[in-house]
Amino acid sequence: MQPAPERLRRRHPTSPAAARRSAGRASRRVRGTDAARRWARDARVAMACGLALLAGCVAAAPRTPLVRHWGEMRAVLREGRTQGRVALADVLGPNSVAVGALEGLAAEVTVVDGVAHLAEVVDATSPEGLRTRRAAPGDRATLLVAAEVDAWEEHALDDVPDLDALERRIAELAAPTGPLPFRVEGVARRVELHVLDHSCPIAHPDGPAPWRYTGRDEPVTLVGFFAEGAGGVLTHHGQSTHTHALVPRANVSGHLDEVAFAAGARLYLPRR
Repeated sequence: MQPAPERLRRRHPTSPAAARRSAGRASRRVRGTDAARRWARDARVAMACGLALLAGCVAAAPRTPLVRHWGEMRAVLREGRTQGRVALADVLGPNSVAVGALEGLAAEVTVVDGVAHLAEVVDATSPEGLRTRRAAPGDRATLLVAAEVDAWEEHALDDVPDLDALERRIAELAAPTGPLPFRVEGVARRVELHVLDHSCPIAHPDGPAPWRYTGRDEPVTLVGFFAEGAGGVLTHHGQSTHTHALVPRANVSGHLDEVAFAAGARLYLPRR
């Protein structure tokens, strides 16, 4: 075979100008690749920081328990629509807190840690005229406010001269934007409560008298809901809370009318 002509086998020498142009293109490609890598790296860092910030915001947001209610104060207590609306067994869980009344206003309902304490009037004129019991399978509430609270945070209370002062303290500590469950434990200098006898003494002062209790220097547990601006729905008009009291030493429970604590009582609010 004849060798290829010299003009086909020999590469033409590259001129200096062409070499400079080729080197410039290569340099631009490298710079572009480096810039893209830096941009991608910065984007990943920014995204990671944004996700961390978002996670921090979500973690810091308060977790307010869902508050459910059946019946409204005005309809039940003033208008007399006291039919059963919900079975206690269907809505109470192990961490439930709740306050309300059974159908027909036959008993006050106070729930702490999932345990329902019912108080029924036997004789409103007798100090011994109250019967207390636990919930039975057929018990239905005509009025109930309830929430599941998995964990509580504790706040020490200074002197609490009355229920109004307690409501103000809850508002200061919690700054709630909606209904909020709470508990209080301590020795009450004074505690006053009543138990309905098929009629509300606040809505119908001339109706059947309730059973009333006044105690002094008694260990008590309060459970209730702070709901500012919910008069006639979740609270009585003019009040910011619907609160019940348990007085274990006297085996008494019911709707709280008034309370006073010396310094040292503990307020519990849902953990944030």
